[in-house]
Amino acid sequence: MTSYKQVGTRTPEKINIDLGAIPENESDALCRAVLHGMAALFEDPIVRADYEKWKNERKLRKEAAAT
Repeated sequence: MTSYKQVGTRTPEKINIDLGAIPENESDALCRAVLHGMAALFEDPIVRADYEKWKNERKLRKEAAAT
């Protein structure tokens, strides 16, 4: 089983990236790498289960806020 490092939440105030300064070809390459990494990560049943749990909790919070 692979162990993943948990990273703390980043806020926009802590990270400032000028996306317009990134050339389109580099942006595309970065996106492909991120998408490939995310797809590989979600192949892990533990990661997938954690995501499904988060998704259900989010749905419940939205429903509670709507009432």
